[in-house]
Amino acid sequence: MEETYLFKKPLDHILNSKKLFITLIILIVLFFPLIVILGAFLPFLKR
Repeated sequence: MEETYLFKKPLDHILNSKKLFITLIILIVLFFPLIVILGAFLPFLKR
């Protein structure tokens, strides 16, 4: 019982972190163009 619990716990953690990782990638993909656009327009705005 103890061993299966110890095995299941890291497995659940890996699955959860995988979801977190996918969410992080989606956020980066969505926000990266915005950051690039802002970075491109900032010099023009400062003039």
